[in-house]
Amino acid sequence: MFIRAALSSLREFVRSQSQYSLVAYLSSARRIYPYKKNLTSSLESPLRQLAENNKEPQDTTFTLKFVHAHAALIKEHAIRRTDLFFCQLVSIHNLSEKYQGHVTIKKQPARLQHGNGSAKLLTHACHSALFPHINIVVKQPGKTAKNLTRQYIRTHFYQQLNSTVELPRIVNSFDCQLEGRVKPSFLVVSCLNILNRAANNEIDPRVGMHLFYQCMQQFFSSLQSRYLAARHAKDKAAAKLAILSYQQQGTFAGAKELTIADEYASLLLRLTPEEKLRLQQGDLELAPHYRQIQDEIWNARIPRIG
Repeated sequence: MFIRAALSSLREFVRSQSQYSLVAYLSSARRIYPYKKNLTSSLESPLRQLAENNKEPQDTTFTLKFVHAHAALIKEHAIRRTDLFFCQLVSIHNLSEKYQGHVTIKKQPARLQHGNGSAKLLTHACHSALFPHINIVVKQPGKTAKNLTRQYIRTHFYQQLNSTVELPRIVNSFDCQLEGRVKPSFLVVSCLNILNRAANNEIDPRVGMHLFYQCMQQFFSSLQSRYLAARHAKDKAAAKLAILSYQQQGTFAGAKELTIADEYASLLLRLTPEEKLRLQQGDLELAPHYRQIQDEIWNARIPRIG
């Protein structure tokens, strides 16, 4: 997994940042690092020249053109959201058994951002993860509640959850609706429920992904109807419909009939050809693979400072 491969270089980066500490993560202010200063898989827009040459920043024709020019990155952004949600499911799967208690996971505002957008270039740094920051608390019978949030924050996976893709700002506006930053989102509520069910071993990550795909399909269908009905802002709606289409393509790239495809699951779980064949035949127990990757996620940590 990429986590261990990047950990060594991450340590050197962390040591070079005098104020880069766990305390910073726990503060209310979001820490933002430029694309050239971070060691995550964040992606900077390669199309800055197009924005610099634009004479009419508010022109909807340009906005649509700018969106189409970022088609590949928008799809990648959506693919990463799906990848990270699956990995997040694996990371918290069955924590209830491990810690012998009921697990509660709550969404919190992002406190870290790798990459930054540009007002001049009409871009925003968009978090790909649906849940860049979560609180994880275990209530154990007869004991004080155990908060696992600090441990989670110190993992390299947490850094990846806060990686971004630089995209046109209208894409970030689309994400605002998806993530419920403007008003409550049924998608976020539903997906948070999926995480909580997985953490308490009510479902496994594969079932969780099936539910995730169902939620995403419902969200896209609902939003598409709204955009098509917005005849008073036809040009702007066209740009939003283009974003929706690209995000749909990326989201369901690894799906088969709203379930996680065997090929996709095999890739993320790093199965051998033999294991992949057994998975396709329905004869492979995935629990050991979940535990292996979960252990990697929790054990690949950034070092303490000071």
